[in-house]
Amino acid sequence: MRCAAFVAPYVYVSGADEKVLRVFTATQQFASAWQALTPDALVPEFASLAVGASLPVLGLSNKAVDEEQVRALQETDTNALDDNYHVRLTHTDVVANAAMSNTGGAGEPPLEEHLLRHTLWPETDKLYGHPYEIFAVAAAHSGDWIATACKASSEKYAAIRVYSTHTWQPPSVRGAGDEPVTATPLSAHSLTITRMRFSPPSDQWLLSVSRDRSWTLFEKTTAAGSTNKEVVFDASTGPYHLAHHQAKAHARIIWDAAWSPDARFFATASRDKSIKLWPTPASSSAAAPYACKPVVLTFSESVTAVDFLPALALGNKYVLAVGLENGQILVLTAGSEEKEGEAASLLPPSSEKWETFSLSPKDAHVATVHRLAWRPKVSENSSREWMLASASDDQAIRIVSVVL
Repeated sequence: MRCAAFVAPYVYVSGADEKVLRVFTATQQFASAWQALTPDALVPEFASLAVGASLPVLGLSNKAVDEEQVRALQETDTNALDDNYHVRLTHTDVVANAAMSNTGGAGEPPLEEHLLRHTLWPETDKLYGHPYEIFAVAAAHSGDWIATACKASSEKYAAIRVYSTHTWQPPSVRGAGDEPVTATPLSAHSLTITRMRFSPPSDQWLLSVSRDRSWTLFEKTTAAGSTNKEVVFDASTGPYHLAHHQAKAHARIIWDAAWSPDARFFATASRDKSIKLWPTPASSSAAAPYACKPVVLTFSESVTAVDFLPALALGNKYVLAVGLENGQILVLTAGSEEKEGEAASLLPPSSEKWETFSLSPKDAHVATVHRLAWRPKVSENSSREWMLASASDDQAIRIVSVVL
């Protein structure tokens, strides 16, 4: 598995070396168990979720089991069920037994047996279209779109495919005679796209970075983000179109990218041991090429992961988490200078304004950090305490508390 992205609290899409993206949806068993451990309310669509899921014998994907299947097995004679080897092997029987089993006391950590039975999510759809292994996937904040990319060694295959989460199909565009046709993929890069990010909060921009050392901005087109399943776009590429392509943005591979919480600028992280902060363009007109100079932050090791805090800390501070190739994790902060009416207020803070502190070695990793992610909400115990998750080649995921 290479990548994953949530499109809703209980729906996610994952990509892997098998060249197919799979869509998974939570079950009633999982939602109930989650609610018992957290203050989160059950999803409004709880009744429409499958009761449970399991992996059939010799099966390749998790299958959903509905209430009728569970009810039918509950009415079956228990002794006969135990004696029937073939029935016991069916995935329906496995999930039915899990549904009837004791889920444990409320608020108690689940046991391993419970996790094996109740944390399976059924696969609800598959997305095809990429010729090579899936490498990156991103979900829009609105939940309407996902963008996907695969490994590529030429421009022909280094394209982004956009899918609607309402139909799990590519969007439709106007063809000859106004007949709807499938939108063409978004093309700009020549090598594998390593990361894609939608800009907060309205998904106005789709940012992509690549092994070809460039970044690209795709801008939302008219009607993008509509929940109407039948929407047809005028642009041949659908909900997004090419706005800016910055070739040779770095000297080496760009591994990651992130948007500032107000989308005023974005960061790109590279193997050339630097992070560059690029101002978001005001116009995507072809007559106005991107000419803004980035703010450059340099480090002692290759930068492999970045993520901005999803809000301004203390009301006016940008916070950027940085992961390095040697496993070190840094947190950078800089004040946001609001100067209404001045163009300078749209620029990222200069390199001198960024303060850096390093996480303790016992809280960091011992191998390359591949992904960083801040918790979307501040801790309930403190308005200054945030949680940061990191994943590394050392086969560990760490969650640390950061007080700003």
